[in-house]
Amino acid sequence: MISQALAARAATGAESVVVGVLSDMTSLSLIASGIPVILLVGLASVVVLRTRLLPRWLGLPGLLLVVLLLLASAGFLLPSGPLAAGGIFTMLVFACFLLWELTLSIVLVTRVLATKRAETASGVA
Repeated sequence: MISQALAARAATGAESVVVGVLSDMTSLSLIASGIPVILLVGLASVVVLRTRLLPRWLGLPGLLLVVLLLLASAGFLLPSGPLAAGGIFTMLVFACFLLWELTLSIVLVTRVLATKRAETASGVA
């Protein structure tokens, strides 16, 4: 995003129009990719909460994240402001998604490693 802002300031004339269009396309593609992300986080959170195979504290923030992702998707409808595509809210929600996904990955890897250690210790390899 910073590089887009710098390029927009440096461009003049017809180049500024092209830079503006490319910047808008980047922002809108980020929001459009939110639809599969909403499904991923929502379904994973429901599975976590229903099966209890993973900690409950991972599923509840996932449901909250789904609500935030839905709000961030409103950027399709807003031309400017903090909720617009590429706005501060959209970027913060995307950062929250990355944090949730990293946490999920760490929990999954530690569970698999713990299971492998338990199998090795009991001699069931």
